[in-house]
Amino acid sequence: MKTGLRPAAAAAATALLLLISSGCYDIVELDTISIVTGVGIDRDEKPGLIRLTVQVGKAETVGGGGETGKEISEKAYLVLDATDRSIVGALDSLRQDNSRTLFLHHNQLIIFGESLAKDGIADDIDALMRYHQSHMNVYMLVAEGNAREVLDTEMELEKIPSVGIDRMIKNKMEISKVYSVSLLELVSKLIDKSSAAAVPIIKSIKEKDLSRLSMQGLAVFKNGRMVGKLSENQTNGYAWMLGEIKSGSLKVNTGKDSAELNISACESKVKAVFDKNGMPKIQVDINGRFIVEQLIGFEGQPFEEVIGLLNKVAADTVKQVVLSCFKQTQRLNADIFGFGSHIHKYHSRKWKALEGRWEQIYPSLELALNIQTEILGTGKISISPKTA
Repeated sequence: MKTGLRPAAAAAATALLLLISSGCYDIVELDTISIVTGVGIDRDEKPGLIRLTVQVGKAETVGGGGETGKEISEKAYLVLDATDRSIVGALDSLRQDNSRTLFLHHNQLIIFGESLAKDGIADDIDALMRYHQSHMNVYMLVAEGNAREVLDTEMELEKIPSVGIDRMIKNKMEISKVYSVSLLELVSKLIDKSSAAAVPIIKSIKEKDLSRLSMQGLAVFKNGRMVGKLSENQTNGYAWMLGEIKSGSLKVNTGKDSAELNISACESKVKAVFDKNGMPKIQVDINGRFIVEQLIGFEGQPFEEVIGLLNKVAADTVKQVVLSCFKQTQRLNADIFGFGSHIHKYHSRKWKALEGRWEQIYPSLELALNIQTEILGTGKISISPKTA
């Protein structure tokens, strides 16, 4: 995985630095535009209206304290908003009411407020796809609460919140790709009538006099509307089902003892089988490989037995989180795994008989899990002072 800035972020930073460093003429040019780094869309208090929020960076705060060399303590960004019946109308209002031209080519993310997401985002997605300054790899998020509040939450280590959120997403992607959903990926799920989409949730948490941002769980969309959520634990199950976990830890408990296992690799394979009536059952093979990070307990037990026990409880733990996620999607009747698409692709003739009934089939769809685990290593030590 590439760990540097995304192309859009790198281009924005490069453009900004070039404008700042190339003389007074270019500074004047920079003063004519507002570089948008984040967009939020909320349902307004007035019926039928949306509130569009844009976060823009202040050029004068980039590069420190100017001629005096003093640190600038004010916010390095502004949050501007407008209300209208549509995104296009709100953007027009922002253009007319501000002295600078909005520049959205390097926007990092789009956040939907939870209330709007539950009402439906199809019209907003249509506008975002058609807008000439949109790009298809922008990150999509759902705010637990209000999108504007998220965009206006200051971060201790970042001057501009949207840049910090972009880096939060990258950190999450080191664990699993399910924490990253682009506009193009979201649209492809929404137009597939048999599938549902899952979008990362972000929220602003107030702690005493401070606020911070946290990404926890996924918002589930079906037919363009948010129909429910996956918890963080269920999100892990989603990633295991897709074979999309690349790192992170798995906590396992034997009842008396416990351990922390570092996830080294994960693969999954999906297969659809059919009974004599043509009804499908989904078989998923999941293979997880781990390295022992910490043992808690296990005193006096032979180390070989401990490794064997860890393999068993790791498989049981993975099975629990996968089933928890699957059952939640059945309650929501939302096929985020794309099982219907899988049948369509590999069993197209059988899919013709199932397609019109998938809504009725999915809530009772049978899932057969085969989970294999392997302990690849034990860290820097091959035995434990606790074990025999």
